[in-house]
Amino acid sequence: MKFVTGDETGLIKVSGVEKKELLGKMGVQSRTEGIECMEWVPGTEGHVVVGKTNGIVQRWDAYNQTLAASWDPLTVAHEKPRSVFFMQPPTSPPLMLTCCENGAVAIRKMDDAMMTITDEEDITVAGPVSRMKASPSHTKLGYGGKENELQLYDFETRKVEWKARNVPCNKLDLRLPVWVTDLQWIDREDDRKIAICTAYGQVRVYDVRAQRRPVMDTKISEDSEQIRLMDGTRLTCLDVHSSGTWAAVGDALGGLTKVDLRTGNIFGKFKNISGSVRAVQFHRTENVLACASLDRFVRVYELRTMKMINQVYLKQRLNTLLFDVEPSTAEPEKEMKKRGKPVGSGKGEEEEEDDMDPFDAMHGMEQDDEDEGSKEEEEGEEEAGKEKGISRKGTVNKKRKTEKTAKSVKGKKAGAGKAGGKKKKK
Repeated sequence: MKFVTGDETGLIKVSGVEKKELLGKMGVQSRTEGIECMEWVPGTEGHVVVGKTNGIVQRWDAYNQTLAASWDPLTVAHEKPRSVFFMQPPTSPPLMLTCCENGAVAIRKMDDAMMTITDEEDITVAGPVSRMKASPSHTKLGYGGKENELQLYDFETRKVEWKARNVPCNKLDLRLPVWVTDLQWIDREDDRKIAICTAYGQVRVYDVRAQRRPVMDTKISEDSEQIRLMDGTRLTCLDVHSSGTWAAVGDALGGLTKVDLRTGNIFGKFKNISGSVRAVQFHRTENVLACASLDRFVRVYELRTMKMINQVYLKQRLNTLLFDVEPSTAEPEKEMKKRGKPVGSGKGEEEEEDDMDPFDAMHGMEQDDEDEGSKEEEEGEEEAGKEKGISRKGTVNKKRKTEKTAKSVKGKKAGAGKAGGKKKKK
């Protein structure tokens, strides 16, 4: 089981879950080339496309650590893309789309191999946009952002087909703010139900057929709106399980929550996260979940028990994460290690010690402390036993001495009594 991550310094890494090792590393390390978004290239094995801070879009072969293609931004407005994804409309060739926060969308028509651009187009939607994704039917675009409600954009007519409506005002008759941070279609074959998360701690489900307001609205935080705004409980990412019944939602305080999309109930939280969660994704075949956070860790959880089964330390602050399905024709991990040297290869003993997983190190220290504590307890018990034995001997000796003194005193008294009787007789 492997996953691909992108960090804010521009590095793309392929890591293994079982052995917690780095299998490959690619990209140029620079703040201006930070990875903002990432997506698998459909119809390929191990190819990913990434959007960088400077607006450049690149296609990489993750198995061989080679750059397959690179495209410059269309204009200055297309810098720092928030989303990159592919579409296959019924009446057009494959498309690759990138969307920026200001609402600028770059549409690139690709050939069948998705390697060469045949045509480019630039459109603009209402911004700001925090996330944009294509519908399962590849005919609509869903997007939203800060003070920008969820909207569905018809790709054929190039018009907004549906727009969500804000929830009713609160008890003080004040309008609640809007900030859509992530969205996901619940059914991978139906365009009608959409789940979103907001920067104000809400998870909402919309049904396009029913109404414009959410059919399910729940709050991750139990505090009031004003307290939550000050604390900054911002939901950052969301992914819906393949069953469509529940979702995993990450926030900026290091929380990862399991939410029922039918009732709005909270099942529980995935623990041991200490940094803002930037990406979360379910594995497509295994019953596991992975999340990437700013504490430089990727953690893998078992869905049924919600317990962490592994974690990998990747040295840089992470922004994106993609779970990989093991392909049948993929090269083995040994070949990947040869091409992209994993962490610990060609290093001294000191560096290898530094690369040790902090969680394992702490666990080992705890075990050592427990062993030392048990030894000290045993030594203390032995010493206490010795002291008890000594005290017992002392008490026995004292008893014997008292008995001897008592006998000697009696003997002296008896001798004195006999001497007094003889004197009286005389």
